Amino acid sequence: MIRIGVLDTDGAFTDSYFVGKKWNRHGQRIEEGNRKKAGFSHAEYVCSHIYKENPDAEILLLPILGPNMKCTV
Repeated sequence: MIRIGVLDTDGAFTDSYFVGKKWNRHGQRIEEGNRKKAGFSHAEYVCSHIYKENPDAEILLLPILGPNMKCTV
Protein backbone atom coordinates (compact mmCIF):
# COMPACT_ATOMS: atom_id res chain seq x y z
CA MET A 1 0.00 0.00 0.00
CA ILE A 2 1.19 3.47 -0.80
CA ARG A 3 0.29 6.57 1.25
CA ILE A 4 -0.01 9.89 -0.52
CA GLY A 5 -0.38 13.35 1.01
CA VAL A 6 -2.44 15.87 -0.95
CA LEU A 7 -2.26 19.62 -0.20
CA ASP A 8 -5.30 21.10 -1.90
CA THR A 9 -8.82 22.46 -1.47
CA ASP A 10 -11.40 20.59 0.59
CA GLY A 11 -14.04 18.26 -0.75
CA ALA A 12 -17.15 16.38 0.33
CA PHE A 13 -16.07 12.99 -1.12
CA THR A 14 -19.72 11.86 -1.12
CA ASP A 15 -19.74 10.61 -4.71
CA SER A 16 -20.14 6.85 -5.11
CA TYR A 17 -16.67 6.74 -6.70
CA PHE A 18 -15.10 7.30 -3.28
CA VAL A 19 -17.03 4.55 -1.47
CA GLY A 20 -14.55 2.06 -0.06
CA LYS A 21 -11.52 4.23 -0.83
CA LYS A 22 -8.96 4.84 1.88
CA TRP A 23 -8.65 8.55 2.63
CA ASN A 24 -8.50 10.81 5.62
CA ARG A 25 -8.86 14.57 5.99
CA HIS A 26 -6.53 16.32 8.40
CA GLY A 27 -7.47 19.75 9.63
CA GLN A 28 -10.57 21.88 9.75
CA ARG A 29 -13.36 21.08 7.33
CA ILE A 30 -14.53 24.02 5.20
CA GLU A 31 -18.21 24.79 5.65
CA GLU A 32 -20.57 23.45 2.99
CA GLY A 33 -21.66 26.96 1.94
CA ASN A 34 -18.08 27.99 1.13
CA ARG A 35 -17.51 25.24 -1.42
CA LYS A 36 -18.80 25.13 -4.93
CA LYS A 37 -22.13 23.39 -5.35
CA ALA A 38 -21.87 21.36 -8.56
CA GLY A 39 -19.33 18.76 -9.53
CA PHE A 40 -16.13 17.73 -7.81
CA SER A 41 -13.84 20.13 -5.99
CA HIS A 42 -10.26 20.38 -7.23
CA ALA A 43 -9.12 18.05 -4.41
CA GLU A 44 -11.73 15.45 -5.39
CA TYR A 45 -10.50 15.53 -9.00
CA VAL A 46 -6.88 15.16 -7.88
CA CYS A 47 -7.70 12.28 -5.54
CA SER A 48 -9.86 10.52 -8.15
CA HIS A 49 -6.94 10.58 -10.59
CA ILE A 50 -4.63 9.17 -7.93
CA TYR A 51 -7.13 6.35 -7.30
CA LYS A 52 -7.41 5.75 -11.06
CA GLU A 53 -3.66 5.04 -11.17
CA ASN A 54 -3.54 3.18 -7.85
CA PRO A 55 -6.94 2.05 -6.45
CA ASP A 56 -5.27 0.74 -3.27
CA ALA A 57 -3.63 4.06 -2.35
CA GLU A 58 -4.35 5.68 1.00
CA ILE A 59 -4.70 9.46 0.76
CA LEU A 60 -4.20 12.02 3.50
CA LEU A 61 -5.88 15.27 2.44
CA LEU A 62 -4.55 18.43 4.02
CA PRO A 63 -6.89 21.29 3.03
CA ILE A 64 -4.88 24.48 2.68
CA LEU A 65 -7.80 26.92 2.40
CA GLY A 66 -9.20 28.39 5.58
CA PRO A 67 -12.84 29.29 6.27
CA ASN A 68 -12.19 32.70 4.68
CA MET A 69 -11.14 30.87 1.47
CA LYS A 70 -7.55 32.12 1.86
CA CYS A 71 -4.55 29.84 1.60
CA THR A 72 -3.08 28.95 4.99
CA VAL A 73 0.24 27.58 3.74
